[in-house]
Amino acid sequence: MRKQASIPQGQSVGPDPRRIARTALAAYIKAEIADSTGKPLAVLMVNLSRSKQFEPITRVSAWESTLRQIDVRIAQILRAPDRYARLSDEKLCVVLPGLANGTQAVLAAIRILSALKNPLDAEAKGVPVRASVGIAICPDHGRDADELVSCADIAAHIAAESEDGYHVLRPEDRSEAGILYGDIEGQLLHAIRLNELPVHYQPQIEISTGRCVGAEALLRWKASGVSDVSPGAAISIAEHAGFIAPLTFAVINTVLRHAADFRRKGVHVNLSVNISTQMLADVEMPDIVQQAIDTWDVPADRLTFEITESAMIGDVERSLLVLSRLRDMGIRLSIDDFGTGYSSLAYMKRFPVHELKIDKMFVANMLTSRGDQQIVRSVIDLSHNFSLQAVAEGVENGQTFDELKAMGCDIAQGYLFSRALPYDEFVLWLKAWRA
Repeated sequence: MRKQASIPQGQSVGPDPRRIARTALAAYIKAEIADSTGKPLAVLMVNLSRSKQFEPITRVSAWESTLRQIDVRIAQILRAPDRYARLSDEKLCVVLPGLANGTQAVLAAIRILSALKNPLDAEAKGVPVRASVGIAICPDHGRDADELVSCADIAAHIAAESEDGYHVLRPEDRSEAGILYGDIEGQLLHAIRLNELPVHYQPQIEISTGRCVGAEALLRWKASGVSDVSPGAAISIAEHAGFIAPLTFAVINTVLRHAADFRRKGVHVNLSVNISTQMLADVEMPDIVQQAIDTWDVPADRLTFEITESAMIGDVERSLLVLSRLRDMGIRLSIDDFGTGYSSLAYMKRFPVHELKIDKMFVANMLTSRGDQQIVRSVIDLSHNFSLQAVAEGVENGQTFDELKAMGCDIAQGYLFSRALPYDEFVLWLKAWRA
């Protein structure tokens, strides 16, 4: 029997628990993938469009009423474990875990389209709505939340031009997406070559002292004609296009340039960079990183590489070789999103890491869920038993911070302190925080 992944309490929106906050979407997909027991998971992107001739005269209240009725109809179609989130006024994302096969995702799309074809009541003021549904399936189209959402979005654009109103992503659609998104792969590669990849920093606070001891570097890139591209989506694009190494080294180079600037200013903070799964298979990676460190004259221990659990066990021996070399160079190593992957004590014993990062889906719910609270406490204890630091992500309020402090957690990161900031703003924030 399939075990249903828990959705953080307080993340549901409205009276129906199937609707969740946009910010909880990725965490739910990630949790369901980790707990899928091999069954397919589908992500459906539902695009809603109004007739252009109605846009100038449509009152906001009428469109809001339309959206409320659409929410109700979609919720009535879904099963108990299914979730959906409103990404914008004209875009909904539906997650269908634990499917028997991909055909069930198509049937769900047909049911959604059928439900939205029925006339809405008079409160919606007769605003005509046309829906199109894009379908992406795990593992066929990806195993990452950002990648699946991006693939479903691509399929939804294609579905808008189809007679059926729905579309399952095909292998050739990835190349066609370059036209839809203004050749997003080409734009990303161009940005890499011109060193135009903005990196923002989210502070990390030492819980015992309140000092800012580090920051996580997060890629913030915008493509022409597309909204902000998330770090995960940018990495997925680069992996599929075959230039993940240039992307990774471009980010590392930018981070080291900022670290050198910090050093000149007498500021001592550790900067963390997320490393793609594919990079752990590159035995030349440590040599290239060492060259960059030498170029910027930054102590290697000012740099932390964050690696997901699943990345490390893809090719254990090769990963162990690369990670051991990086550690020998002085670079700190962190297991990111700990608790959502496949770690065991055997792997913990072998891999030369310095810290565990507790996934924010557990931290966000630890005040209301005894189970998540126990997971957080267990990861902290496990970290200390292996002489590692415990870092909590997603700390958004003082009560959570106090609870983590009582548990002995070492470092906290989240909106309680700051969102991710551009470098110049982070420097100003850091000065104000130290003051």
